[in-house]
Amino acid sequence: MNWDDDDETDTSDCQHCGREVYADAERCPYCENYLTDATDARTRQPTWVLVTAILLIALLLYSFIGPLL
Repeated sequence: MNWDDDDETDTSDCQHCGREVYADAERCPYCENYLTDATDARTRQPTWVLVTAILLIALLLYSFIGPLL
């Protein structure tokens, strides 16, 4: 598809690969990454998952180091 011939089509650059894509596209057809922040938020881990993982690691370390003190 040659986008240079169609001046009425709004396009923007993909923030991941830099190629020109339709402005209203949800995903880049080239690199397949999501283009909007709203859809990227679904792929991030919730804060509680990270906090829980840190606490579990701290408890595990304490269980090994605690008896040595």
